[in-house]
Amino acid sequence: MSSSTKGHPTLYPIDAAELVKELRIKEEAEALAKAGKPSPDQKQLSATENHAIQRINQIRTDYIDWGTMRQAVLNNTLTQHDVTKSLNRALGAVDEFNSQASRLLTEHDALMSNLASTAQNKQNELLKFREQHNLSRMAHYPSSTGKIFGYVLAFFLIIIEALLNSYLFSEGLDSGLIGGFIYALLSAGINIFVAFILGMYLIRFIFHKKFMYKFIGILSVFFALFMILTISLSIAHLRDALSLSQAEPAKLVLNTLITTPFNLNDIFSWLLLAISIVFALGALFDGLKMDDNYPGYGSSSRNANEAKEEYEEELSNLRALLEEIKDEILEEVDNVITQSQTNISIFERTIDDKKSSKIKLDQALNNAHDTLQVLISTFRDVNRQHRGQLAVPTYFKKTPELDRLDIKLFTANEDNNLLLKQKEQLQNLLEKLQEIRLEIQNSFNEKFDRYKPLNGNFIDGVSN
Repeated sequence: MSSSTKGHPTLYPIDAAELVKELRIKEEAEALAKAGKPSPDQKQLSATENHAIQRINQIRTDYIDWGTMRQAVLNNTLTQHDVTKSLNRALGAVDEFNSQASRLLTEHDALMSNLASTAQNKQNELLKFREQHNLSRMAHYPSSTGKIFGYVLAFFLIIIEALLNSYLFSEGLDSGLIGGFIYALLSAGINIFVAFILGMYLIRFIFHKKFMYKFIGILSVFFALFMILTISLSIAHLRDALSLSQAEPAKLVLNTLITTPFNLNDIFSWLLLAISIVFALGALFDGLKMDDNYPGYGSSSRNANEAKEEYEEELSNLRALLEEIKDEILEEVDNVITQSQTNISIFERTIDDKKSSKIKLDQALNNAHDTLQVLISTFRDVNRQHRGQLAVPTYFKKTPELDRLDIKLFTANEDNNLLLKQKEQLQNLLEKLQEIRLEIQNSFNEKFDRYKPLNGNFIDGVSN
């Protein structure tokens, strides 16, 4: 029989034979008998018998301590695996979704209203612009990528023109091709930039419906051609001045440009003039295609489309947030079902453990009582054998009883009721699962439908 530790009591078995040896039952019984004890008229139990009762009571106390601790562990397990709250929460999933969704939509109401109003105003401005300018076609303008391509093309026009002209400029320069490339790059930059800006902002007025603006456009065309020709001639005359190694080439360019603009020294200067004009016209056309041909139509259409896209992007984000709430709640319901099935199984096994623990405790206590009878019987039998002619005490006829224990351990009635309730809740949830999913989806649709997408009344521009 191993000793028990109060902090961790065990339900150790009793070995009656070992206990007889430990308490020296036979030795004490024999010694007392030879001493004529207990006396025939003695009514009280002997010290040895009392000692045996105390030892058995100590063992019973250890058993009760084991039962108390075992019950605490099992009750804690039952508490940890009680799924009543999680099942109630899952059964209220529709209300939880409505609560979270309403809170989310309330937070976004002002923003969505403002974006919708802005988009509608921009669209009204676009419709008014179309009506005022008698436009029935959609606006044509490059996308963001197309605009970047336009700017890159202008940059490459500068580089290509500079590379083509660098040799023509290098004649007469001590720095050779490097100096020629620098002059060519500066002149090409001015040439392309001016033509690109004129094409982007002025030339398109030629497409305007109103005569005054159309006239400005016509003038802009002549002005653009004049500027292209002037800059190209200036570049050609600059090449002439550099080839003649003039001290003040810029001054000579200005004088010859005013007096004899078309008097160039050689075929290479004429070639430089042609290259400059061709690349300038290309930059002019590139600038023109950076927006819709009709002045203001592209920006008005973009403003309307950007406002619409901003509203629809926010609407899409809002839908994604609602979807996330819906998916999280439905996933939680599924998890609750899976976890509840596992936890209820553990809960049921724990109740069975309680029942088996009660049986073990009752058996141990009964065994303790039986062991006491063995100890007392052994003492009295040995004592009788060694009493000789001395009469046996009358109290030997009565077997002592242990104090009655009022044990309230391992009761499982409430646990069984709670188990039944959890099983009913789980079954109810399983039966309502499809209904819950449908109600959440219907609620999702109903709540999201409060924000209407901007419909076909909106006119989209076309990105090239």
